[in-house]
Amino acid sequence: MCAVLGLSASGYYAWRGRPESARSVANRELTEDIRLIHAESSGCYGSPRIHATLRRYGRRVGRSRVERLMRRAGLRGLAALPRRARTTNSRHGYPIAPNRLARNFEATAPIQIWLADLFNTLRELETKTSKRAVVPRFMTGSKIPYRGRMARLTVRRHDGAHIEIDYRNGFLVDLPSWVRDADQDTIVATEIKLWLKRRVRRDVMDIAAAYRRRFDLKPRAIRVADVKTGWGACAPTGSVLINWTLVFAPKAVLEYVVAHELAHLTVRSHGPDFWAHMATLMPDYERPKGWLNTHQGALDASFLSLAPALSAHCEKCTESRRGGRFLTQIGS
Repeated sequence: MCAVLGLSASGYYAWRGRPESARSVANRELTEDIRLIHAESSGCYGSPRIHATLRRYGRRVGRSRVERLMRRAGLRGLAALPRRARTTNSRHGYPIAPNRLARNFEATAPIQIWLADLFNTLRELETKTSKRAVVPRFMTGSKIPYRGRMARLTVRRHDGAHIEIDYRNGFLVDLPSWVRDADQDTIVATEIKLWLKRRVRRDVMDIAAAYRRRFDLKPRAIRVADVKTGWGACAPTGSVLINWTLVFAPKAVLEYVVAHELAHLTVRSHGPDFWAHMATLMPDYERPKGWLNTHQGALDASFLSLAPALSAHCEKCTESRRGGRFLTQIGS
């Protein structure tokens, strides 16, 4: 091989034994941060916005480097569509539903205005939203949903310069002294959200690797992101998408969704053949499937969205983490 490529054997073996360069390690870590920011924006951010976000968090990188790493990772932003004036087209022959109420919502006799459908919809919505987690304050003693149960949150102060977060039968967040009490909720919520996203991404990759070894299921790519509707998807190209909010469900439910999407690599439709194939991949899939159908309204991350005070967090991060990584240190 060396003779074909015009290389020396000693140079080849020196290359094999040489450790990874510091630049390569830095590029790999920066690419992971870029992927996280790109997924956080639902795939909208391009290199200019990602570069600006990294700069706000204290990462001193060039825009051309961000562009090069995004191109290498296959990431790109969404271009805005041109604005066009759109008005209602009333020149058609289709039937038009009559305006029976004419904004008169007072009924003078029975069986005039029907509200049963409206009340049923409201009851269903109320039932789903009542199961969602509510965290009024991100302080010691609060409960954070994680893997199907409520984990206790402990917030402490330390003398270090960075925010550290770990999980030991509960979330343990160490805040440096520069964090103001007024910004604590927003900063803790933001760090927990980043930690959860990286943890569920690691879990998804481990599950997919196990199914690849056992059943030779090889997706083209796996991405964990914020999905507006649904829990996962498998594109015709073989790419798999998993909703990151499944981190709030038991791990068996996350495995079911990953196995479900991997099964679509073999059977595309949801017919009897698909569920028979699903039973060979995960014989007890009925239990996590039932849990997801029952508790899907509780898998909501809106309690982590505390946007108004986020700017203060970014400014403090810029002052305290100059030249360092903006993501938290993740423990076991």
